Amino acid sequence: MVRRLAAVSALLVCLLLPAYSVYLSLSSERGPVASAGLINLSHWDFDDKGTVALNGEWEFYRNQLLTPASFSSHAAERPRRTAFADLPGTWNSYMGEDGEATPYGYGTYRLRVRLPGNGSETWGIYTDSIRLSCRVYLNEWEVASCGRPDSSPERDKAANVPEVGYAAVNGNEVDILVQVSNYLYGSGGVVSPILFGEQNSVTKLREWRTLQDLILVAGFIVPAVYLLLIYRNRRQEKGLLHLGAFGISGAFFALTHGEKLISDVLPGLPYEWILKLQLISTTFGYYFLLRYCAGSVLGRGHRTLLRVMGGFCLLSLVLSLLPYGLYGRLEPIMFAYTLCAILYTLYLVVRNLRNGRRSVLEWIGMQSVLVIIILITMSVFGGWETRTTVTFEMLVFVLSQGILLAGRFSRSFRDVEQLSNRLLTLDGLKDEFLASTSHELKTPLHGMINMADSLLQGAAGPLNDKQARDLSMISSTGRRLSLLVRDILDLAQLKNGGTMILRRRAVQLPAVAASVLEVVKHTTGGRRIAFAQRWPEDLPPLEADEDRLAQILYNLLGNAVKYTPAGEVTISARTNEREAIVTVSDTGIGIPANKLDGIFLSFERLGVEHELGEEGTGLGLSITKRLVELSGGRIWVESTVGVGTSFHFTLPLASAGTEISAEKQLAAAAETEAEVPLLPEESSPPNGKAVTEGTVLIVDDDPVNLQVLVNLLSLDRYKVLLAESGEEALRTLRGGAGADLVIADWMMPGMSGLELCRDIRKRYPPSELPVLLLTARTRPEDVLAGFRAGINDFLGKPVDSGELRARARTLIQLRKSVQETIRTEMAFLQAQIKPHFLFNALNTIMATSQVDTDMTMELLGELSRYLRGSFDFRNREKLTTVDKEIELVRSYLHLEQARFGSRLRVEFELDEDRSAAIPPLTIQPIVENAVRHGVMGKVEGGTVRISVHTGNEGTTVVVSDDGTGMTEERAANLLSGPGEAAGGVGVINIHRRLLALFGQGLLIESEPGRGTTVRFSVPREGV
Repeated sequence: MVRRLAAVSALLVCLLLPAYSVYLSLSSERGPVASAGLINLSHWDFDDKGTVALNGEWEFYRNQLLTPASFSSHAAERPRRTAFADLPGTWNSYMGEDGEATPYGYGTYRLRVRLPGNGSETWGIYTDSIRLSCRVYLNEWEVASCGRPDSSPERDKAANVPEVGYAAVNGNEVDILVQVSNYLYGSGGVVSPILFGEQNSVTKLREWRTLQDLILVAGFIVPAVYLLLIYRNRRQEKGLLHLGAFGISGAFFALTHGEKLISDVLPGLPYEWILKLQLISTTFGYYFLLRYCAGSVLGRGHRTLLRVMGGFCLLSLVLSLLPYGLYGRLEPIMFAYTLCAILYTLYLVVRNLRNGRRSVLEWIGMQSVLVIIILITMSVFGGWETRTTVTFEMLVFVLSQGILLAGRFSRSFRDVEQLSNRLLTLDGLKDEFLASTSHELKTPLHGMINMADSLLQGAAGPLNDKQARDLSMISSTGRRLSLLVRDILDLAQLKNGGTMILRRRAVQLPAVAASVLEVVKHTTGGRRIAFAQRWPEDLPPLEADEDRLAQILYNLLGNAVKYTPAGEVTISARTNEREAIVTVSDTGIGIPANKLDGIFLSFERLGVEHELGEEGTGLGLSITKRLVELSGGRIWVESTVGVGTSFHFTLPLASAGTEISAEKQLAAAAETEAEVPLLPEESSPPNGKAVTEGTVLIVDDDPVNLQVLVNLLSLDRYKVLLAESGEEALRTLRGGAGADLVIADWMMPGMSGLELCRDIRKRYPPSELPVLLLTARTRPEDVLAGFRAGINDFLGKPVDSGELRARARTLIQLRKSVQETIRTEMAFLQAQIKPHFLFNALNTIMATSQVDTDMTMELLGELSRYLRGSFDFRNREKLTTVDKEIELVRSYLHLEQARFGSRLRVEFELDEDRSAAIPPLTIQPIVENAVRHGVMGKVEGGTVRISVHTGNEGTTVVVSDDGTGMTEERAANLLSGPGEAAGGVGVINIHRRLLALFGQGLLIESEPGRGTTVRFSVPREGV
């Protein structure tokens, strides 16, 4: 059924219409015919019927180029007519003088035309194809010329291009002269009808034929270009190439025939080349049509014939370089070639029509092209007027092929769309599977890693070297797999589009980079890699998600460390008007040039050998690229093998209205809480009570964060101290602020939260001053870096108000509990008198009692006062007076002087007013240490000097001796060791208490053989 429908449709559209057009041409009224050089048009209705073809017998004057003057009454000699020529037609048969046929020569055609009426009117003439040059006269006027006809071949200029001409005619008769010459083409003369009519009719005829040729050219060239563009992307479909090449050939055929529009497009093109292009376009047109029918549409044709015809096409190109006089003689061969191509194509059409393997549109398009070729051939070789039918068939071809291709590609698009949807579904399932599996792997992976680490640290006893290496390999492999799981989860988030929320805020790049470098420095594996940061002085903040920016830097810096055996890794930045350009560069092995294009693809790895271990998974840079693009930037890489690699990425600069997400989250958490005014230096409880639950030092560079944290912590009756930088926080602590808790932000310009914590730990152990770190970074490696720096706890951003208050309360209560325990232990230790001191003191009193009763009573009084001071549990309080502390020192020294006599000398330098407050048991243990380990270490003894002075800034205590002294190393160990083994109150205990209370401890200066000086200061304000 489909075959029949295709055949009927093709027959109706492509064959019946041309046949009907030919029938109309044959049955239409023929105009007057010239006879004996005269044509009578007096009865022709020019208004109704338009132009008329001047067919019939014309006078012909061989070898004469005549002008109107040649036929005037004044001419000396009348021209001699040689024949009557039947036009249109070639002159080959009557051009020879001896009856021999020849296409070459020159001559003049003459026709007298009798017109209707006797008035004056403008008439026009249209010449289509006159080979190969002509000049046309109406009466005495030269109205048209094509080329330059001449009796000499050297002076003759060929140009067979349709022309129109107009002239005003008075009377009812016009004399038409047409000079013609031909020295190139294989046939000459007037081969197409010369049309005559009124000016308007001739003009419309010329315009209509020009429009038909333009439609024909466009009908060939537009689908040809379209098909060739498609073929560029689908090179496996050779039919697109053949049909497109046929369209190009057809376009050149149309440009070189009919109105010969190529002469308008290329005015300077020699007509000899127009003739060559006619033959070349015809040759290639038939060849590509046959290839299209035989190879793409109708199955495979006979290969031998196709090769022969292809060879003929190539031969025509080669021969086109020869003069046209020789090239034109191939016209009979060309005709045979054309006839062969048409017959073979018809054979393929008929054969495959019976098989019925093609659609209706394919048949219509193919047969339209075939009919076009037949009609054009009839027009060229038979003089048939087929332009209107050819134009229609061309439109049918374009429409059928357009619908056919549209349908084909629509089906292809639907297939691709269905496959794409299926692939997207499968890809989504794959991502979901990877994400789910990766999420489930996290817990057992961390368990494996923690178990291996605990075994490495000796949880199950000592390990030999092989066991340690194997466990270390298990731990490192587990960590690599953990990083892969994290990357897969991040990649799944990014691929889902929109599930990864960026909390944009104004971020200080140097602070983020410094925190990342704190982690990356631990991944060098002992390699000698230097890290450098180079920032402009006026680097503005960036608009970015702090955590994602850290992830970008971590991936890039980690990648630089991974591929750098030794050298330098540098991070730097520069800015323009809208963005910052951040560069992470290294001096590593570099990236090959053929790998740069795919470096940011998922699972893409370098694939190069290096001594630094195995490559990564290829996800880090892919995730980095997506994070940069989500942040509104771009990323690119520059690398030279053996020199190093530089990754550059951009991020927008923060504007004045940039949303600071983390602060807004903090503010939102405190919206329901009471508002407390922000004080410049510190904040008191909002209810005005004097009693506080503790003192909290908040360190943050953002005033919004400070305000929110003040509001939250003041509700629990904490005294709040504020610092906008790490340096300011250290100054506050050194000034004796006596904070119970430090809450610091990780990311701060200048000194980061980690650096601040390290400096705090130089003075305060974690039990004496806990540190709570606020950070948006919760990666295990970030948390580990924080605890390595000495933090007690961390809290992730955005901060929950309830969690913040609970953690702060827990840390402060823990500190108070530890301090209470320390003070109780200190008081207990104070109460413990060293057995040897008590034994020596009693022996001295017993010995004195035998010789000096008064001295014995005095010594017993001093011992009583000393014991009463030591057993006083009020010493658990933070402060006592200088006078009370000196009283205890005097009692101790009185007993020791009674024992050692003149070997122990004591000097006091005291103020009269000794009411200043100092911590209890701070001077006596230092004096005891000076006596026992200083002056008594020398046979001759020595002097102990105690100086206590109170000034505007506070009280300064100095205890010096001229005893044995000690080395600097021993003096340093004295302040960092565990204290005296005998169980007394040691120097280290005093040092730690002073640090906890005032931020500064003991200062020891000593020189072997010269003595030792110990000093400390207590600020006036105290605690």
